[in-house]
Amino acid sequence: MTGAGYRCLTCHLVTGGGQYIGSSTETYGFTARRDADGNVKGQIQMQLGGLPGFHGEATCLAVSGNSAWIGGVVTSSQDETIVPEGWPVWFRVIDNEASGTPDRISFIRLGHAASICNEMRPAMPHVAWTHGRIVVPINCNRS
Repeated sequence: MTGAGYRCLTCHLVTGGGQYIGSSTETYGFTARRDADGNVKGQIQMQLGGLPGFHGEATCLAVSGNSAWIGGVVTSSQDETIVPEGWPVWFRVIDNEASGTPDRISFIRLGHAASICNEMRPAMPHVAWTHGRIVVPINCNRS
């Protein structure tokens, strides 16, 4: 229990979707939820410029302020010789809505332990994400 008889049902819920347009177009979609017991569930869908698209399951979520680190494992890939199923993935996102500047997303780290997201590494570089939205809420839902 937390507070006056309240139990935190969703301690963190991070969502995002959109595109980064640079030298190539990259499309991202993700949702990750960590409950009061520390269990993480969610989905990761990415199409990175020059790499085959892949889908993954979120298995790790760390949140600090307006930043979130999401880790997971690839569950399906357009080309398993390049992005194999079972490969770990992690990345960092920053929700900048309060400052009025674009949200940011780090380069995607493939092949590194998904649990590394708990270390909250800087995961640089970050790029401005002007064609989408990232939401890292501060408060958890309570019942």
